[in-house]
Amino acid sequence: MDSPMKVSPSSLVFDSVACADSVQKLWLQNYQSYTAIPEIPPPVCESQEQCADMANPSPPQTPDQFVDSSPIYPSHGSIGHPEMCRRPCVYLVGSRGPCPAGPKCSYCHLEHTERRVALDKRQREFLRRLSESDAITVVFPHLRAACAKLKLPPAAGEVLELLQARAKIQSEKDLQDRCEDLRKAAPRNLQRILAAMSFACLVNFLPCSKEDDMREALERLRHQYSDLGRCIL
Repeated sequence: MDSPMKVSPSSLVFDSVACADSVQKLWLQNYQSYTAIPEIPPPVCESQEQCADMANPSPPQTPDQFVDSSPIYPSHGSIGHPEMCRRPCVYLVGSRGPCPAGPKCSYCHLEHTERRVALDKRQREFLRRLSESDAITVVFPHLRAACAKLKLPPAAGEVLELLQARAKIQSEKDLQDRCEDLRKAAPRNLQRILAAMSFACLVNFLPCSKEDDMREALERLRHQYSDLGRCIL
């Protein structure tokens, strides 16, 4: 049987001088290779306008600017089409030519295939005479039904919570009792017309929709609904 190899302790001595010399040579080779890489020439401008754009780049767009300029939304009022958008622009409906406000128009520039239902004179007068609390009570069940039917995003719940707080609706029974009293005095077919209205139309009919908290919640709902891709025709 062969005897194990004996290693002399002197052979295990670390030669620090030789190691440092090797590291220095390796670093020098890498540095020379790096400096040999040719410099990338700067981009060539084909026109004075292009040079000016490169020298002064435009600031990044905000999310609102991106949405307004997107071809999916020809106007700011079109966001959330068809359930959450604003009323159709009179320039498009009346064939009056291009809208002078363009993408900044607060009305919808997309086609509405279904004719929007409208209240008659007696129905409008009845709702106009109601207090804010009673008007919300009449509309609230239809808004809640639209949320369930359309599976609206979370911001819809925020809108309902704001309305419930304004109307001081304490419970489901409280809502049903108040609705029953108002239905007895309501004009004919009012409930049928309200049930056929879009979520946005129902909310915008209420005077409190102009308040800051409601406007902000509605704007969030429109953008969330659009982000789901439901506005694309």
